This record gives sequence, structure tokens and C-alpha cells, in this order.
Amino acid sequence: MDRDNAWIREKAATSLNPSQVETTLIQLSKKWAANALPFADVVEQFPLGEAALLHLLAVSSICATRLTQDPDSLLWLCEPEICRAPRGYAEMLNELYKLAIGRVRPTGGLAGDSVVSPAPD
Repeated sequence: MDRDNAWIREKAATSLNPSQVETTLIQLSKKWAANALPFADVVEQFPLGEAALLHLLAVSSICATRLTQDPDSLLWLCEPEICRAPRGYAEMLNELYKLAIGRVRPTGGLAGDSVVSPAPD
């Protein structure tokens, strides 16, 4: 765990907002699924570059919060066809909604905190 924290501190230190990036990376690493790609690999091999991901976490507390609430969304963003595709607000909202719907619980609620409100009945 100390090795992971040292790696996180090293990554955060290079960002515009080290404390926010460090906090976000720690929270993400704690919630990261054991059967997912290794967290460090996802960060270091982000399709738009590690620096772009760390910059996003540094400048957008909203994005950082949403990713920590739903770590699977980071895996979704890592898909090259997703992160590199040009899309407008409506298209992005639709994609996020489809992602959230994929995690609907049997009780009808969304698993975890959703970044998108469910469609009206």
C-alpha cells in the first residue's frame, strides 16, 4: 500500500492541483475493482495521455467527484473510440445515460450515484 501511495503522490505532484489529484487517485484506487485492468496501467496508458487525465482531475473537481463515485466510468473513458470521438453535449449525455442504465439494479435504482438523471416516465 505504501508503494501505491508513493506512486499516487508522484503522479499528483506533477499536476496543477496536487492535493485534489492525490485525493482523487487515492479514492479511485480504493474503489477500483479487483477484476478490472490494473489502476496504474489505466492512468499511465490513458488514450489521450496520462498528463491529460491528471490535468482533468486537477482542474475539474466535478469530474474528479463523478469518477470517484463511479470508477467504471474511467474504464469507459479509456476506450479509444469513446475518448477520441467528437460529440456534442446531447450525444455525450446519451452515452453516459446508456452507461448508467447498464448498471440498473433489480429494484429499479441505478447502481451507485448516477451522473445522469434517469429518463422521465
